[in-house]
Amino acid sequence: MVLRIVYLWIWCPYTLIEDEAHYWEWSRRLDWAYYSKGPGIAWLIALGTRALGDSEAAIRTFAPIASALAALAVARLAREAFEDPRVGFYAALAFQLAPINQAGALLATIDGPYLACWAAGAWAAWRALGRGSWWAWPALGAAVGCGFLFKSTILFLPIGVALAGCCIGRARRTHPRWRSALASGVVLMVALGSPVVTWNAAHGWPQARHLIGHVAVGWGDMPVPPETASGRRREIPMAETLEFLLGQLGLMGPILVIAAIEAWACLGPRRRANEGGGDGAGAFMVAVAAPILLFYLGMTTFNDVEGNWPLAGYATLLALAARGVVRGMDDYRARVARWRALPTGRRPWEGFVRRKPETVRQVVWHLAVGAGLVTGAAMLRADLVARLFVPDPERTAVGRVLGARKMGAHVQRLLQDARRGDPAGEPFLMAEHYGRASLMAYYVSERPVVRCASVPLGGRMTQYDIWPETRPDDPSLHGRAAVLLGGSQRKWRPLFERVEDAGKLEGEHKEDRRVFIGHGYLGVGAGSGAASERGAPR
Repeated sequence: MVLRIVYLWIWCPYTLIEDEAHYWEWSRRLDWAYYSKGPGIAWLIALGTRALGDSEAAIRTFAPIASALAALAVARLAREAFEDPRVGFYAALAFQLAPINQAGALLATIDGPYLACWAAGAWAAWRALGRGSWWAWPALGAAVGCGFLFKSTILFLPIGVALAGCCIGRARRTHPRWRSALASGVVLMVALGSPVVTWNAAHGWPQARHLIGHVAVGWGDMPVPPETASGRRREIPMAETLEFLLGQLGLMGPILVIAAIEAWACLGPRRRANEGGGDGAGAFMVAVAAPILLFYLGMTTFNDVEGNWPLAGYATLLALAARGVVRGMDDYRARVARWRALPTGRRPWEGFVRRKPETVRQVVWHLAVGAGLVTGAAMLRADLVARLFVPDPERTAVGRVLGARKMGAHVQRLLQDARRGDPAGEPFLMAEHYGRASLMAYYVSERPVVRCASVPLGGRMTQYDIWPETRPDDPSLHGRAAVLLGGSQRKWRPLFERVEDAGKLEGEHKEDRRVFIGHGYLGVGAGSGAASERGAPR
């Protein structure tokens, strides 16, 4: 954790990604919730920037802390559930080696603190069900309530805990006053999560509509696919499901293979022999992870799923995988000892790639360690790694974390040119996408108020449509010039008297994303009334 914080402050070359910049925008306007998420991420960033300044490092400082807390919670869960300190050590190591977790320890996104809350809640749940602890129920409620401030899918955790209580059966241990403990946990969960619910109720439930939009039903904020809207049954896109599964393997690393082997052992016909004492620890780990993982797996059959969405489900599976690593390494060492006891000339070839014995779990674990170390080192300076293959990394996907400063400087010059060309009115900045709007709000030296025209251009509503000062329907903008980011000349033309193509921003890594200069803003009602009506905040 300390080394990562030092890295962020001294050696990190990366600019903010769009989501980080958007959360920074939230932190400048603190509230009880926001359009798509709770307030937790904004509060953490505000804490960092108020105390340490507005640098990228200050914005990201909480990320390695949250990652360390999550790893600690996973380690404690693994150690106590399987009653072996080695399992706890391997669980923490597996967590830190997973590529997605290494990235989350460096970026100011919701995944780090959300995962820390989930892991802490899972640990508390095991203490409540597996050890009969009274305080664990309130701790579970507090973890879910705090996690709800970051991401509402934390509610899959209590569903998984309830499923685990059913699965471990006789192994479940309950405190004599477990009902009062459970009630106190529910009270804490509701109290901590109430700011999000209260804010959403006051704003027409935008967060609920945003979440529902991801599952492609009519009440959400996303366009409904024609085949879904017409009621025709879609073919199951197995290719997309397979792509999702392979993506999960890439994000988590080879350790996911051991987790799958251990999960199958806990659920298969020989599950009692694989429970490690019959206390239901393995079944608990699988049950807690099942609801969120199965939900997103099913979602791949009709909609796109981002790779990081089911991330929390792997917290308990990593603990289970660590138990498999310990077993695999013990078996490996025992086989090697027996093999080495043989005379040199009588040692057979027993390994997969080496003469000495190997086991599946041991080989996969070594692959996981190697892959984790390589990807972790590459993440520290992806710009230098990319330069080995291409002369200009900013034109590749790595440009997502490299080019924002150049883009901000270019936009600043465009604003100055527009100001000289239209001295009567102060030009403003408007973007098609909320992420690009947020990046320029941070990296343009003036730190201007940026508008987002997602709704007028046919996209979904964003937080910019809720803040009065960033909405594109502000009458004070009429007649003024603007620097327009993204979209197309055809999309922007109905909103302005005249639109000029200004080419591509310096530092832009997407070839098809351009910048325009609009003259004489007409307002969002000029050619986008339907879109405005559909996405207007309630």
